[in-house]
Amino acid sequence: MNIASTSWLTVLGLLLLTMRPATAPAADADEARWQPKWQELASLGRGYVVWESNRDGRWRLWVRNLDGSGKRQLSPDEAQRDHYAPHIAPDGRRIAYISYPHNQNAYGKLGDNQTAQLRLIDADGRNDRELARSARAYFENRAAVWINNQELIYIDGDGYTARLHVDTGESTRLTRESHQDYGWLIDPTLTHAVDGRPRFSPYDADEQTIAAQRRRSGCQPYFTRDGRWGFWVNSAGGPIRRVHLASGEVSDILGRDDPRMPRDRNYLYFPMVSPCQRLFAVAASPDEHDHHRSDYDIFIFRMDPKTLEVIGEPVRYTFDEGTDRFPDVFLADAELGTHQGEAPLTVSLNAEADGDWEWDFGDGTTHRGQTAEHTYAEPGGYTVTARRGDAVLHGTVVVEAAAPPRIRLPVIVDDRRLTLTFNEPVAFEQLTLRTASGNRIEKWEASEDQQRLTVWLDESVSEQDELHVDGVTDRAQQPNAMPAKRLAIEPMTWPADLTGLLFAWETADKPNRVPDPTGDGQRTFAIEPRGLAMLNHAHAMVLRDGAFVAEDAVNDLLLDALRETNELTLEATIQPDHADQHGPARIVTFSSTTTSRNFTLGQEGSDLVMRLRTPATGDNAVSPQVTLCTLALDKPNHILVTYQPGRLVCYRNGEKVMETDRIKRGFDNWDEQHLLFGDEFRPGRAWQGTLEGVAIYNRFMDADEAEANARHSLDRLAKRPVAPSVDVEAELVGKSRMPTLEEISPYRQALVLYEYRLTEPVADAAIKHEPGDTVRVMHRAILNGKTLAIDDRDEGERYRLHLEPFEANPQVEALYQSDTLPDDFEAPLYFAPRD
Repeated sequence: MNIASTSWLTVLGLLLLTMRPATAPAADADEARWQPKWQELASLGRGYVVWESNRDGRWRLWVRNLDGSGKRQLSPDEAQRDHYAPHIAPDGRRIAYISYPHNQNAYGKLGDNQTAQLRLIDADGRNDRELARSARAYFENRAAVWINNQELIYIDGDGYTARLHVDTGESTRLTRESHQDYGWLIDPTLTHAVDGRPRFSPYDADEQTIAAQRRRSGCQPYFTRDGRWGFWVNSAGGPIRRVHLASGEVSDILGRDDPRMPRDRNYLYFPMVSPCQRLFAVAASPDEHDHHRSDYDIFIFRMDPKTLEVIGEPVRYTFDEGTDRFPDVFLADAELGTHQGEAPLTVSLNAEADGDWEWDFGDGTTHRGQTAEHTYAEPGGYTVTARRGDAVLHGTVVVEAAAPPRIRLPVIVDDRRLTLTFNEPVAFEQLTLRTASGNRIEKWEASEDQQRLTVWLDESVSEQDELHVDGVTDRAQQPNAMPAKRLAIEPMTWPADLTGLLFAWETADKPNRVPDPTGDGQRTFAIEPRGLAMLNHAHAMVLRDGAFVAEDAVNDLLLDALRETNELTLEATIQPDHADQHGPARIVTFSSTTTSRNFTLGQEGSDLVMRLRTPATGDNAVSPQVTLCTLALDKPNHILVTYQPGRLVCYRNGEKVMETDRIKRGFDNWDEQHLLFGDEFRPGRAWQGTLEGVAIYNRFMDADEAEANARHSLDRLAKRPVAPSVDVEAELVGKSRMPTLEEISPYRQALVLYEYRLTEPVADAAIKHEPGDTVRVMHRAILNGKTLAIDDRDEGERYRLHLEPFEANPQVEALYQSDTLPDDFEAPLYFAPRD
């Protein structure tokens, strides 16, 4: 660089200097002890952190330099507005944010005639201006994604995602359809989208469509600038996780109660990665959840930009008792740049100014001259310094341990196409591939970033196979060869044939992919619980007095696709709780009321029945109501019902049990309805039982395929581990405080911890206790927004409990947990699944 010229780094430095007070503020004792850490972090380069805070009674943006100086309010005082969601441009000069009417925010919908404004402000607080008069945040406070220093992605007031040039004001919509409630944010590389829920969904820029994926537990998803990673808060207070978007591999950035965090600040939320991916910002509270009132403070870690591993200890930047949340952080590149690679790593450096510079490479070696080249033999982080008179230049070198590349598992199988993803760019020049079965490799193709390999086989993958991979090296200066690998290829055994598949939901922890009708990829559809609907330890639907409701995209797809073919196959694995169910009780229904449906699969006594609307059966489809079969009450029933005009067939556990020609004609009179599981859209026909393995197709299915699907489903259930359970008699001796819906916001489910003393011996094969033993039990306190009656239990009273080990119930591990009892690490922890 020409140090005599004025670069953007110089301008940024001047902007940051203007944020410093004439004299450093008097730091209190807490701040004083962090000053060495601030200086250490600031030695990486100029930078700052910005966040939103209610410390002065209104939500405003606050800013502080990495060296601890310049703490002040950034956004202006507006009597009737609150400011949220700061996001820093890649060059650090400007910050986009969103301004909501006072007492409104992105956790709820705006009222009529209210608007949120997308705004832009310089890093020094100048030039605050409106970018869009009407905008939205996704669910919670993220409102923009910078593509480059002039363009960003935001959600307009109608729920469309748009690309906006901040200097010209030119805006182009990126989504064909609007989001009903909030909106989608798309990553800077225009490949994935999130809507405030952690479902990292592929985005097709040509079609302007988003293939919505299954929702993970937690909230606050976002992307790294390079488009390779997503990250989010997995459950209340942590952990914070990352997902490698190409492979789906998930790992932790910070754990729950992470030992690197201070003990009085280990409840984690609001993560963000800097544009350069070298810093990680997060807010943490003293085990308090409330996102609007709790004492959250801002912490920053160093981060490996390639792996998203946090480095070292966190540095604290706020100390106010107000709520400091949703940070963003910026770090400018050092003058000599940042260099990273595997050992041995040779770095070439140029001061770009004539003269005799003195170089210090940070590993005990030095050099003189305008240019320098140095080889680092040992892994580690190094700061390079070049000096000439009063001029000082800095650079950062990160040397990684030499290691061969690895394949991120699993291999993704899509019919005859396999996708392999590597953890780093690799060389394929010497690649050899073959299958153990002899299924011929038709062709292969490497992605542009050299981290993904797509392999096409001659034939579909119908049985377990192996892919043998050899000849892969990384792209280090001294390449490392990956040992030859044998990779398991697991066929997609359910559904056996994806043709005409419109909806699939095996269990909540499965991918549940279906062919995307708008493109060549795959998508999943979300279902949301209401009432007392829940998941069990196997992630199946448990339905008592509630329902799971499919998102609107499913309804539109089903209506169009099924009317197109006038054929329907409905598959489900059903286990009723009892035979005393009538109405019929709704198991799977595409309907809106008890008098308006397209189809209903229900239970009447011990019988499984079907109502199917055609012009011949009328709008209510009550006549004829077809009895399909008798349901077993003590085990799962794999049911497959398939229809083409004039022929309705039912298979139970792969065997034909009913066929009739009583229903005629097609689906001409179908109209818009809702897909539900367990009840009507307007409650009143609740079914009680367990449901999984639901699939809907727009084609008729033959007996062989029905038998294959049944065999897979029943075999899977037979091999599924059974969670140990026990019924006990116990006295309640301690209760945690009952949480409220308001304080767990934005979540709608919570657990509460109780303590019991057993009054009878327990001699189960897997669980043994003696009278007087103490156990702790997690009960459901709030379910789908409804507060349950568990708080009515009185200490000193005896209760009959059905318990399962808490660790055997992964479906509830991410829920908010109220635990105000004294610590007891000896008492075993259980979950009461039937509350």
